[in-house]
Amino acid sequence: MNQLEQLLPEQKQDLNSWYDIEQQEWIEVLETICHKPDNNSPEILALLEAETRWEAERDYYHHQYYQTDRFF
Repeated sequence: MNQLEQLLPEQKQDLNSWYDIEQQEWIEVLETICHKPDNNSPEILALLEAETRWEAERDYYHHQYYQTDRFF
C-alpha cells in the first residue's frame, strides 16, 4: 500500500507560506481586474473559476498532508 510521505514541521510551514503567497497574488490580481467597468468579461469569469479550482485543490492537499500525521 502506498503511503504519503510525512512532512516535517518546517516543510508544512513552507507549504503553508507558499500557498498564502499564491493566494495573496490571486487576490491582488482579482482586485485589480475587478475595478474595470466590465466585471462579467470572459477574463474575469475565467480567473474566478480558476481561483475556485485553486482553493479546492489547496484544501484537498492541506487535508491530505495533515491526515498523514494520523497514520505515522
